[in-house]
Order: sequence, then structure tokens, then C-alpha cells
Amino acid sequence: MSLSCGSTCPDVVWLIEDPKTLSGELNECYSKAGRSRPVEKQHGHTEYTVHSQYLKDSRRTQRNINVIAYGEKVPGFAKYSIPVPGPETAVPSSSPAVPACSISPHSGTVLDAFKITCESTSFCSMGCLYCFKTNTGKHLRCSNTNVVKSIFLPSGDEQNNHTVSVVVTVKNEHTTATSIVATQVRKGNSSTSIPSLQSAVEDTVDQLEQEGLLSGQALGQMFTSVSDMLNSEDGRDQKDAKAKLREQMLIKMTAVLQDSPSNTTQEVQATAEAVAGLTQMSDELSPAAQEEAGSLLVNLSSYLRTITIKPHESGDEDVVQAATPIVEAASNILNGSSNKKVSDFLLAGINNLQSALLNNKKLNAEPAVIDSGQISVYVNRISSEDMQMQDINVQKKGSSSFTVPSLPAGIISRGEPVDIRVSVFSQEKSRKRIHLN
Repeated sequence: MSLSCGSTCPDVVWLIEDPKTLSGELNECYSKAGRSRPVEKQHGHTEYTVHSQYLKDSRRTQRNINVIAYGEKVPGFAKYSIPVPGPETAVPSSSPAVPACSISPHSGTVLDAFKITCESTSFCSMGCLYCFKTNTGKHLRCSNTNVVKSIFLPSGDEQNNHTVSVVVTVKNEHTTATSIVATQVRKGNSSTSIPSLQSAVEDTVDQLEQEGLLSGQALGQMFTSVSDMLNSEDGRDQKDAKAKLREQMLIKMTAVLQDSPSNTTQEVQATAEAVAGLTQMSDELSPAAQEEAGSLLVNLSSYLRTITIKPHESGDEDVVQAATPIVEAASNILNGSSNKKVSDFLLAGINNLQSALLNNKKLNAEPAVIDSGQISVYVNRISSEDMQMQDINVQKKGSSSFTVPSLPAGIISRGEPVDIRVSVFSQEKSRKRIHLN
């Protein structure tokens, strides 16, 4: 990489954002900011070399590499994104051409539906699976068709001209190929009033309905971005209008899911993320909205329990990813509600989630643990012989671990697997529940 300046280049500091995924709270912090951890600083010089290891990491994680140069003594910076490198093995010249993809429009807002089109080539003569995700790892959609409409994207990085990169994975019977398409996505007019935002949301939903493109996944993507705008809006004078809009979006998602239930883990996750966003501000949730959200979580967790994992999905990991925003939403609702009907919804939803997590659980594998705010969920499947040796810990701050005591003969048959479910509700009015199945 070379720095070009209008006159003499100032002294700069180079750094690269690590394409590898972090873990724990640090990963959550950087993900919310839409950034990656800065590594490998270089002071001075007008050229910078990106080492091959970062290119390999970028290919493996499907995340772009960002290189930044900023003035050491003068203000200003420059940022450049290196797209994900292609496959390491070259495609023979006799192989069919990999489809090129494009996205339209080239710029828009979080309320605009984007369309991704991939060329029809002999690469997909026997059919292809097209999957789309942002370069930060947010799943958008998988489809068997080369034209996908009504994809709603999150707002882009303001420091990178609001650019959002979408990783397109095209898989035929033998080969998987990836490419990158990019567009600009803005939040919209930051000074827009809540009634104006509500009108824009209604117009977009009506257009999707007229075109026959309305789905829980599309609404989930769009409503997640709208909830981000509501959650960052500080106007207390519009609190009632914000509460009304949250309630209306929850009602709309319920209606759409009744007509077209979610049938993949990704669809459940997209809708659940919207519910989690819409319930984040408990003081902007009416009692009716709390009940609507609680009912939604029961439905989403029920869908997750009955979904059959497909070969291209990664089983247990996909279910955990879809279940996590459901637990987050339940935690949000619990934080602001003392309604018994809502509490019953949340308990039913957590029970469904635990069943879903156990559906694909292998014997004596690592436990599935989801910890979010007020609620922690733990499930595992162990052999009856190892039950007393298992240290059960939901990994929640301040929560103690325990072991299952010896049980009288005849309660559990030897050689039979034992399913363990633990749910912890941190509020005093809530309950800790432990089940052995």
C-alpha cells in the first residue's frame, strides 16, 4: 500500500484492523461499533506491506482487511478496505466461469430494499446455493435463485463513506466461490421526527406487501435498523411516539409470521434480533407491546424447536446463534415487566429454546450456554454414569456452579442419556429452574 499526497507527505502511523474474530466481551464491543481490533502499528514511511497471514485470515473469516494511515503530528487519516481474497487454489481455465454479482441501488438507506443479482453461467448449470452476509458476519439470506430482492442492510461505517460490503458465497455441486459487492447505506435523515420515520416504515412495508416480498426475515432486517435508530434517539419529547412505533412493528411481525412462519435458523435469528432491538428500552414498551413481544418469542422459539437442520448449516452452532437474541429479548422484557401473562410467555419461550438446543446435542459434548442480562440458559446431554462428575456452571457473573447429587436407584436408568436444563433469572421476583430429563 502506498500513500499519495498532494505535496510532501506528513509523518504517518499505519495500522491494520485484525480480520480474525475476537471472543467474549471484546468481540461484542467491536461488533457493535462495526470495527475490528487495530494491530501491527508502523510509524513513518509512505508504504505499508500487508503480510500474507492477514490475507489468509481474511479469506478464512470472510472479512475485509482495513488499513488506516493517520497523521502523527497533523490531523486527518485515510482508510482503505482490501476485499476478501479469492480461493487459494486457482480455477483451471477449462472450468466454468464463476458468476459475477452486483448490488443495486449503489446507495440508499436502512429503509431501502436492496437487490443482489448474480450472472447465470455454466458454473450453476446444475443449480447453485447463493448465500449473502455482511463482511462483519451478519447473515442476510440464502437462496437457490441468482436474483435476490428485498434485502435490508445495516447502516455503513461513517468513517468509510457509509460503505457496507456483502460477501456472496456461490456453491455448486463441487465448488464454493466467494465474491464481494459493496454499496453505501445511511441511516437516513438524522433530524427526521418519529412520526415521519413511522410513515416511512409503513410505506416500505406496504410496498413489500404489494410486491409479494413481505417476510419475517425482511421485516427483521429492516426493523433491526429502525430499532437502532430509536435506541440512539435521545428525544424524550417523542417518547410516546417511539413507544407507539415499537408496538406497531411488533404487531406487524406477529401478523407476518402467522401467515409465513420462519423455517430456517437464519430467519428466526433475523426476526429475533429485531425483537431484541425493539425491546431494548423498557421504558418505551407499553404493556400491550410487552405481551406482543412475549408472544413473538414463544412463536420464534417454537419454530426453532421444530426446524430440521439442513446439510449446509452447522447444526448446534446455528441454533445457539438463533437462540441468543431470543434470550436477549426475553431479558429486556423481564427487566421492565411484572405482568404474569408476560412472565408465562417468557418461561414458555425459554423452555422451547432449551428443547431446540437439545435437539442436536451430542452425548457428553460441551454444554450450550447463553448468558444475557437478566437470564442465563444452560443445556447439556450427558451419560447417566458421568452425571455426578459434571460441574454445571451457567457462566454468569456471580452465579455459582453445582453438581448433581447421587439419586436413589431406579430414578435414572443406567446407560440412558440425561438431559440437563438450567435457567437462571437474576431478578428476585423471578425463579431459578433446574430440570433433569
